[in-house]
Amino acid sequence: MRTVFVTTGFAFIVWSSSMVQSQDHGSLFETLPEKTFIAESPSKSLATQSTAVSGGNPVMTFGRLFGDSLPSFIPSVSSLDQLGAALVEDATAAPSSIPAIYTYFGQFVDHDITFDITPLSENLENIGQRRNMRDPTLALDSVYGAGPDANPYLYERNSGRLLVGQTTGGQPRDLPRLSNRLAVIGDPRNDENLIVANLQLAFIKAHNRLHDSIAAGSGAVDSPFDSARRSLAWHYQWIVVNDFLRRVLDQNILDQIVLKGPKLYDVENPSMPIEFSVAAYRFGHSMVRADYDFNATFSTSTLGQLFTFTGGGGSAPIPDIWIIDWPRFVNDPPNATNFARKLDPYLSLPLTQLPNLDPANLAIRNLRRGRSLGLPSGQNVARALGADVLDPTEFAVGQEATVVQAAGFDTESPLWYYILKEAEVKGGGERLGPVGSTIVAETFIGLLLSDASSFLATNPSWEPILTLNDGTKVRSLPTLIRYANGE
Repeated sequence: MRTVFVTTGFAFIVWSSSMVQSQDHGSLFETLPEKTFIAESPSKSLATQSTAVSGGNPVMTFGRLFGDSLPSFIPSVSSLDQLGAALVEDATAAPSSIPAIYTYFGQFVDHDITFDITPLSENLENIGQRRNMRDPTLALDSVYGAGPDANPYLYERNSGRLLVGQTTGGQPRDLPRLSNRLAVIGDPRNDENLIVANLQLAFIKAHNRLHDSIAAGSGAVDSPFDSARRSLAWHYQWIVVNDFLRRVLDQNILDQIVLKGPKLYDVENPSMPIEFSVAAYRFGHSMVRADYDFNATFSTSTLGQLFTFTGGGGSAPIPDIWIIDWPRFVNDPPNATNFARKLDPYLSLPLTQLPNLDPANLAIRNLRRGRSLGLPSGQNVARALGADVLDPTEFAVGQEATVVQAAGFDTESPLWYYILKEAEVKGGGERLGPVGSTIVAETFIGLLLSDASSFLATNPSWEPILTLNDGTKVRSLPTLIRYANGE
């Protein structure tokens, strides 16, 4: 059976016979208890906030960045469906200059901070009753679980090293797996497709290398596990802010929010803003390609194939011929192979034909989700932020223009669509515009500042200290992957 597993910011197809579909925002493995999604705070040295999941009942809920100050925008469902149906990619469109790996790093980060299992509804929903099933502290609990004492099945016996699995040929290039092929990891969603699964594996290997380096030294105050986890979490957080966000957001807006702190996000009373989770952070959907140059054997691999050869897709362990060729994705050194689609309102064809879902078009699902949660219009959000509002003439360009003008969306637009149109118009398809950049930056910086153990809350001037064998500092996702692979 094919199942679709849609996460907050990035939605992908999962080929699986062992998952229970949950309409829109996720699935739970039948063979694993709900507490797979972390039964308690990961580590008191890393997550001291009250936002952690506890017994499946997380304290952090969803909220609104603008409170009740902006009216909900509730257009007809039929008008949203017509708009969504028009947002299909032009196959001849040029890609962005963003390496494709950042599409899936966005998914990995999403899995680390949020999980909403509420089914899609056409009726207005009460966000105060929505639970975030993740610990949103960016502490890598999706990798570490609750630590070796609480989740020993993630670790080597009597060790602080994480387990690594083997490919069909016996190479240590896969996630650890049960006999039913499901991955034994902190969040099973990170076995959805080959690329995010390999990112999960990279973080596992980075921890193990760091752990071994610390254990071989002397004078450490904490255990090798605690020290390695803290160090890797800070490098990860630093990369999120200074590599990932800097690539996809307006850099001036990001710099101002880092320097002065959020104006909208309530650091003292943190929540997961629906303007972020339901609209702005779904920019990742537009970055997904229909196919990838995966390795020398599969130079044209379909999106569906990348979901098939995982535990979720039922074809695991990973065959040796499906081992990822990282240079094709990270473009470091420069490698003109896989680049993400541009940030614009259009989705690649596979995301408009999701199996076993009604509606099957992800754009339509996003638009309906925003309506059901009463999101404000993009224009009203822009005015509230003091940003330049897109002119109606700027909506007159594009394959959806006729539908947009007929529905009046050129003067009042669904927030998700507005943010992507703004990225196309003001960001040239390379980064989000003012509205999208502000919402995403406010949320990420707010989450980090609300966690007293994060690098930004503890020591905002901290810089990465890990180095590759050639002396290169680990200051980006590509260099972190190279570190994980022993370079």
